Amino acid sequence: MPESVKPCLLHSRTQAANRADGPVKDPVDSQAGASGWINALMERLWPNVCQAVVNMVKEEVAPAIQEQLPAWLAGHVRIDRFHLGRAVPSVHNLRCHDTEQGLRIEVHFDFDSGVDVAMSVGPIQVGISKLKAMGNAVLEVGPLLEEIPVIGAIDFHLKDPPHLEYEFLGIARGAELPVLKNLVRQTIDGIIAREVVLPNRIVVPIAEGAEAMLHDREKAPLGVLRVRAVSADNLKDSDFNMSPAKRSDPYLRAKLGDQVWTSSAVKGTCEPKWPSSDVHDFVVYDRAQALAVEVLDYDFLNSDDYMGCIAPIEVQDLLGASEQELPLFEKVEHVGRNANITEDPGKGKLRLHFTWLNSLRLQSPSMPDDLDGYLLTASIRKVMMPARLAKSVQVCLKVGCLDAHSRFMRTPAGKADAAIKGADKTLVGVVHRGGRMGLGTEELVKLTHLDREIVEHILEKDGRLKKAKASSAPLDGEEVDVVLDFDARLRVAPKQKHLEDGAAELRLMSRGKKVLASGSLDLKEMGTSWPACEPKVWLELKGSHGVVCKMEVHLNLAGLKAGELPN
Repeated sequence: MPESVKPCLLHSRTQAANRADGPVKDPVDSQAGASGWINALMERLWPNVCQAVVNMVKEEVAPAIQEQLPAWLAGHVRIDRFHLGRAVPSVHNLRCHDTEQGLRIEVHFDFDSGVDVAMSVGPIQVGISKLKAMGNAVLEVGPLLEEIPVIGAIDFHLKDPPHLEYEFLGIARGAELPVLKNLVRQTIDGIIAREVVLPNRIVVPIAEGAEAMLHDREKAPLGVLRVRAVSADNLKDSDFNMSPAKRSDPYLRAKLGDQVWTSSAVKGTCEPKWPSSDVHDFVVYDRAQALAVEVLDYDFLNSDDYMGCIAPIEVQDLLGASEQELPLFEKVEHVGRNANITEDPGKGKLRLHFTWLNSLRLQSPSMPDDLDGYLLTASIRKVMMPARLAKSVQVCLKVGCLDAHSRFMRTPAGKADAAIKGADKTLVGVVHRGGRMGLGTEELVKLTHLDREIVEHILEKDGRLKKAKASSAPLDGEEVDVVLDFDARLRVAPKQKHLEDGAAELRLMSRGKKVLASGSLDLKEMGTSWPACEPKVWLELKGSHGVVCKMEVHLNLAGLKAGELPN
């Protein structure tokens, strides 16, 4: 391997410090230093954090697993117990940098604890007894103000997905249900990515008007990293067979930020060469984001076998690693910005080709022919839909064969159903019987002490209460009676031919992957008229049985041109 590639694979701490964005104000690595007070604060807040995680698991994890299960198990996912244990995450390697509007604090976190998690999936019991997590977190404080409260907002995010390890119990520990174990892992990984991995963030406004300031500074992409799978050599055969020939079916799974790409599988070989069409475009928001790649062996009936991984490489180092032999390791863990890797056990070598594409404003009314692609961003700010259309929805942006999906959002009906499931069943029964007896909402709220929303939803489902429709301004329609503040960003990087094919399609979908309504935009026509700022479009989506939904979409189309990574 060339000497220039080795430092980027090992994540030399000295080089990482020299590359940091802005001057280092106070690097501290000991618990007695600045990270000590953070650990003390974490210990105090941990019970509250645990409860917040429990609520998220009940609301997000179980439904997300359910949507991917076979039909005979659908609707039968239940969280029986969930406790993260007494161990508190620790933070270290704290670094602080100046930014244009405030401060940027980076820390490494570790969590290693016995946990008590029990889940029922139909007749199957799934247990987790141990959880290990590590990763690098970013806390941005700002803008800094010259008046109380001084801090405008706090922004928390992860540049890369955290490293997670689980220890399963019971049936799911054995070989009987490897697919279910992978499903649990992938679901949790996906939820974390959608919530806090760039470009997704948790933002807490503090000063008045901070929401507008934060929207103005919302992270814009640096550009696009184009990754092409080339070849691998001397992979270890993971399939048992009597033949001396190696017969694995390897494929790649690559992750960068909240994006995941799976290559095609090359059948019957441990020396795969992928077709030139095995290419994916990753949208990049930070030079220090790292690309992680695993090699897996495709199995039709069982879970896919793990064949090794490369040491994650930061975007700023990737171009130097293009077409180089990247060693595959059994395991890679991160401690701060260092990568702890096992000795190379002969897992083989992987070759990838990297191209950096800069994002350019389209200045002329016609689409240039010499571009290497386009970056289309659709920011969904508001969705208007019939109240009973679905309990949770997501938006899908589709251009040609490419698509991007938002996270799921619960509708008022979905939130009310979840609240009813968590309420005392005896009190819910009282509302059902009271409604049949002719008791009103106020009487039942006083009698049961349940929230008004729960009582109204039960009566509405029983046909004993008809709720008034909410305002759907600026577009009124008989079918539109629920307004969801969606706030989702969808990104696709189409090539020229996808734009020439005609339209970008926006779909409103249910958890069961049913298309509830859809509408399309002519990209060629829109592309010639878009100004430099992103325009707002009200798009009407139509579904079966006369369903009409409306969506507020902010669109942006940029050109992509191969070049150097900007400083």
